[in-house]
Amino acid sequence: MKNNKIFLSLAVILWLTSCNDMLSELPDNRTVLDSPEKISEILVNAYPKGTYMDFTETMSDNTYDTEQTNVSREENTKAFKWEIITTTDSDTPSNFWDESYSAIAHANQALDAIQKSDTPASLAKQKGEALVARAYNHFMLLQIFSMAYNPSTADKTLGIPYVKEVESSLKKQYTRQSMKEVMDNIQHDLEEGLPLIKDDYKEPKYHFTKNAAKAFATRFYLVKGDFAKVVENAGYLGTRPTIIRSWEGFSALGIYERLANYSSSSVSTNLLLSTEYSTYGMRKLPSDRFALPKKMVTQIFSSGKNPTGKAWYYSTVSSNQINDFIPKFDEYFKITNPTAGIGYAMYNYTLLSNDEAYLNKLEALVMLNRIDEAVDGYNYFISTRTRAFNPATDNLTFDKIKSFYQTKITPDEMAPFYALTDNQKIMVKAILEIKKLEFYHEGLRWFDIKRMNMPVSHTILGEAPMILTKDDPRRAVQIPQYVIAEGIQANPR
Repeated sequence: MKNNKIFLSLAVILWLTSCNDMLSELPDNRTVLDSPEKISEILVNAYPKGTYMDFTETMSDNTYDTEQTNVSREENTKAFKWEIITTTDSDTPSNFWDESYSAIAHANQALDAIQKSDTPASLAKQKGEALVARAYNHFMLLQIFSMAYNPSTADKTLGIPYVKEVESSLKKQYTRQSMKEVMDNIQHDLEEGLPLIKDDYKEPKYHFTKNAAKAFATRFYLVKGDFAKVVENAGYLGTRPTIIRSWEGFSALGIYERLANYSSSSVSTNLLLSTEYSTYGMRKLPSDRFALPKKMVTQIFSSGKNPTGKAWYYSTVSSNQINDFIPKFDEYFKITNPTAGIGYAMYNYTLLSNDEAYLNKLEALVMLNRIDEAVDGYNYFISTRTRAFNPATDNLTFDKIKSFYQTKITPDEMAPFYALTDNQKIMVKAILEIKKLEFYHEGLRWFDIKRMNMPVSHTILGEAPMILTKDDPRRAVQIPQYVIAEGIQANPR
């Protein structure tokens, strides 16, 4: 592979490494990590403060033209058309890239301090968290800025820089590795770090606990096609977990209660939360042109989309009678200057959940030809999302699921790197459809689209439909412009 270089700005990274004002007087202003407490403190920043949800959701098949021709936000329009987003504000690809590599830099500082410690064995839990956080950040960057993983071509596919060392110069050169190299590094960090993790955090939902790390592992191994490891890592959930979201309880709340509840640390399904600088949610979802039009809600969330024929608990609200949205994201405005009344909008986002891990497990069971177990788990999951569900009459057999979905699958709809039998395709379709509804607005649908090589069609009022085919290079989001300007090879277009 061509030896491309990327330059990460140390000046930005060092500015972001401030940890509770514990900066030393060293020439590079780097925190002296000379105690377990300080290493733990810096790991608070090993999680990204930027989000992908805005642009990945808009790129997916969850988004439509609301036909509000008087509304125009550049990032929203470009994402809908799969064009290059050049702005660097919050919720953009460039911002996510920067924040992710900043988080990686913090993880590497912690690992470097642990390695140099006189008693590294006493820092095992910090090492575990740092390794898994480093793996997670690289994995999400790879999922966004590279094509879909395929083991037969991964050694020839452009990946991202996998950064393992502490930055020590203002413009350090990094090699853009192959996808195979990056995936191997992710797996190594994950498998080394996961057994070391402990759950004794003051705020466990903002750190990689054991179960959060296992949930991440289900996502990673699903992409890799190692289905046995997906099931193994989801084993903590059992067959009928009670630690998934109660949509019956959630739907009974008022709008503002739902906004506050969805990504709350008190909700059992939420495994990893992140408070991020963002304006996605209450500011954008109700007003963007390319979003969820009210006229599409019945088509997407109606009882006709439920194989039981009953109504879902999923429900939307509207503030302008044009856009609808599920109230999930609660804005917190952080005041930085009380006198001037200025500051930043911040949101709490759920990065990993038991719901996703359980659905990943069901898909893996299908691919292991344990379809009866997958059907049983599927019935349990939709029973918690369906109003007035009666197991005695509403439980679905595989034949009923097949009857509902077989006419809804197009020949080229799913084309992952591995083969699917007709029965597997039916069950995977059913699971991905419930996953699509479950995580509406959260951007996860885009990753399933890439992983399964699904085509996507978008239509703008008065224009011919645009089709994103399974091999379209635009599936790899373009890397930031400033990185390209420094000499790294851009993703093909």
